[in-house]
Order: sequence, then C-alpha cells, then structure tokens
Amino acid sequence: MQVVIHRPTVSGARLWIQAELKERGWSLEVRDGEQVVHAWSPDERDPDHLMTNVAPRSTDTRIWFVDLAGLTPGTEYTVWYLPRRSAWSREDGDRVVASFRTLPTSLRDQPFRVLLASCYCEDRDERGQTGSLLTRAAPPRWARPTLGVGRRLRRARVALSSLLRTGPPSGEPTGRVAARYQDVRRLGLRPDVKFLVGDQVYLDAPYRDFLLPMGQSRMKRHISRTYSRTWEKLNHLLAHGGNFFVTDDHEFWNNYPANPLAWITLLRRRTRERWELHARDFLHKVQDTQRTVGFDIGPDGRELAFFLADTRVRRQRPRWPWSPVERFMAEDDFGELLAWIRGLDVPGVLVTGQPLLAPARDFFPRLLDRGLPDHADQYRRLCDALASAGHDVLILSGDVHYARYARVTLTDRAHVLHELVASPLTLLPAAGNHFGAGPEGEGPEHTSPFPLDGEPLGTATYSDPLRGSGDPCRDHFMILEFGRSGDGAVTVDVSVHLVRPEDGAAPTPPGPLVLR
Repeated sequence: MQVVIHRPTVSGARLWIQAELKERGWSLEVRDGEQVVHAWSPDERDPDHLMTNVAPRSTDTRIWFVDLAGLTPGTEYTVWYLPRRSAWSREDGDRVVASFRTLPTSLRDQPFRVLLASCYCEDRDERGQTGSLLTRAAPPRWARPTLGVGRRLRRARVALSSLLRTGPPSGEPTGRVAARYQDVRRLGLRPDVKFLVGDQVYLDAPYRDFLLPMGQSRMKRHISRTYSRTWEKLNHLLAHGGNFFVTDDHEFWNNYPANPLAWITLLRRRTRERWELHARDFLHKVQDTQRTVGFDIGPDGRELAFFLADTRVRRQRPRWPWSPVERFMAEDDFGELLAWIRGLDVPGVLVTGQPLLAPARDFFPRLLDRGLPDHADQYRRLCDALASAGHDVLILSGDVHYARYARVTLTDRAHVLHELVASPLTLLPAAGNHFGAGPEGEGPEHTSPFPLDGEPLGTATYSDPLRGSGDPCRDHFMILEFGRSGDGAVTVDVSVHLVRPEDGAAPTPPGPLVLR
C-alpha cells in the first residue's frame, strides 16, 4: 500500500493510492493536527485503475485517485493509515504514511519552497554507496561479470519486495535519495511541492535488456518492475510534500519520439508501438502527468505565476531519425504556453523537461538527442514570447546531467530571464553531462541566447552551482525558497543539496535571485 501526493492547490490536493486486491479492511484519514478533515476507505468505490501485478502468487494492484477539497490554505496535513481491526486480527497501530501542505495565499505570510530534480536512476540509489559515480574507480574486468549478476539479483530483490509488500510502507527511507530528503526536511527545509522534471524512470535501461526481441508480457513486466523499484526507493520523497511530474524521453526511450537506433528490441515498428502504449499507460496511472498545468500564488494570483509545460509527450515525430522537426508540443498546448507568457502581470516561473538555453544540434548529435532548439519553429516563437514578456521569468529544467544557473539580460528590455537546471538526482551508469558552461560564461555556442537566426536576444552569464564539488555530474537536488521583499519583488533563495554530502564537496549556489 502506498500514498503519493499530487498537485496540491490552495484548498485541495489529489491522493494517489495503490494497494493490492488482497489488502482489505484498512482505511485512511486526512488530519489537520488532531482533527479529521477527510476519511476514506477502499470499500467506498471501485478503483480508478486495475493493474496486473507481475510478482508470483500476488493479486492485482488497485489504484485510486482521491481528490480532496475544502482545505485551508497554507496548512500542513497528514495522511494516516488505519489498519484492519477485528476480534481475530489486529495489525500495528495507526501511522502517518504521507503529509503535504496546501499552497499559501501570499508569499508575505510564509515562504513557498520548491524542490527541483530530474534524472533518477534507481540502480545508483544505494544506501551504502559513497563517492561520485565519476570519481569511483572502475572495477577490474575480471570482476565485472560477477558485479553484473549481483546488480540483476539486487534489482529482482527490490522489485519483488515492492510488489509483494502489503500494508503501509516502511517508516524509514529505503534509498539514499529519500534518506537525504528526510535529513533536509528535519533541518527545517520542508518543500511545499516538488517539480520532478523528467526521467523519473529509465525504462530503456539497462541497455543489454534491449538486444533481443521482447514479447508483450515481458514488456509489461519490465516497465512494471522499473516503476515498482523506483517508487519503492523514492517512497519517502514522494509521500511527503506535493508532486508535479513532467515527462522526458526516458519515460519511453532515449530521444523519444524519434525512432531508437541502438535499442535493437525497439527497432521493429509493432514492438515500438506496443512499448509506447504500455509506457503511456503507466504515465497516466502512476505519474498522472498533465500536458500543461498552471497555478498562481498571492491574493487573486497577484504575486507569482507558475506554468508547467510537458514538451515530450506530444512532440512531433520525425519521419527519419535525422529529419528536421518544428514542434516539441502540440499546437493547442503550445498556444496555452504562449498565452500564459503574454498574459503575465506578475513574475513567472516556467517549468520544462529540457533547458531553453542550449545549442541546436548538428546532424549526428541530433540522431542521439534533440533539445528544444532542434524544433525550430516553436523554439523561435517561445524565445520571442519570453523576450516580450511583461515581467521577469525563471525557467526551471533538468535533463542535461549538469547543474547550471544562467541569467539573460535582454536587449532593449527591462525584464530579465533566469534559468536553473538541476540534474541528475542519481546518474545513469556510463552517462556524463551533455554540456556545460564555465563560471565566467566561457563555453560553447549556447552561451549566447540566439533564436537560431538573426540577432541575439541578449547576453547570458552562467555559473556552475557544483563548481566546488569537483564533479559536474554529482547527484543532487535543489530547493528554491520564494518570498516577498519589502519593495514587492519576489526573492528566490537557492540551496543545492548533494545526495552524498559526506564526500566533503561544497556546492556554490547562485546568490538570491530577484524577480520583478
């Protein structure tokens, strides 16, 4: 049984609840302190979704979406698990399985904290593992087959323990990322919401699993086990604080929706279509992603506006892997994004799965990975809209296995663009950072925000928040604390939290940002 909090608002939230069919008699209560504000039992209604559990001798998994309403703004709520009680059976006592806070009505009353993270590889989330992936010595060749078998057995153990577990989740984190999140919360930095901006799962890993044909049952088993292992490891992080999910390519396959070139299993069109169908099914039933979603903070939304845009799930599919494409969103979704930018009468925060400031790729790099600038028409229109916005805009993103801050001073414009990138949460084996920029702004072509042709929109300066860590790919997440200054501007304090702080690294986050 597991509870995850989705998309809290000023007066409500959505609970994602999953439990096996054989788990009976339990119930949940949502409490404000000692007061019960909502009680719910799985016997009240049929589940929204029924999914096959691939573990042996287990029953189907039931999933409910429970929408809460009528809650008090800016208030902390806890979700309690009440076990089955009878004359013959009495499970352990009531316990907290999730918590969240509704959105505040004003930044003046209390700060609003956001966690930003992307790119989570469950294989690398091991409690006893120390050191950065890039700084750990590679094992000798003779030991690699044994280590490979060990990794397979570990993945099977984690998946089966997750799929077979009944009752409430463990009160203690099972993964290193969740344990670090718990430590940060205990220090008083309790995020109100988390923006998990892509690659929450790596369905296309490990690569060796995609060298032979794969039947439909094996597809479902692979995807189900990957999600089960990931949600098991991240349970404490997902259960405490609200979650907004944005999709990126590895929720399907690398460079989705372009046809994969190296993943032999997915070269056959019919296999690829079935894989995509199952991957979308899990996106809908587990991550509950939305193509676009926005919310405002402040009286009548007059302080800060947020907009999350999924630039992956309805991206234009190239005819051939090298063919040019124009759209990273469907036109109706993209129209909502442009309308939000043009209608800004307060500072805005735009959340996407890939950075805005990136180079347009040449022929061969485009075969392996396409960024937003590789979709020329919509990228140009998005840049023009941001350059004409009425207020400062902060862009939050991930994907590139690099922590980065950029400030764009626009030509002949009073407002400023900021971009923060947080990636990875745990680094995929054998992956490195896609690109970076030095602390003084030196680096490749993308250090100037060109709209693909014509004059640049302005000048950009870059800094590396992990400069003091000795590793541009060190596992981390960021917490942004939004507040209101005396002159009415929105302030953003950024802190960088290493998943393995005992390594002695010292992140250097950007100084307080000011949005006007």
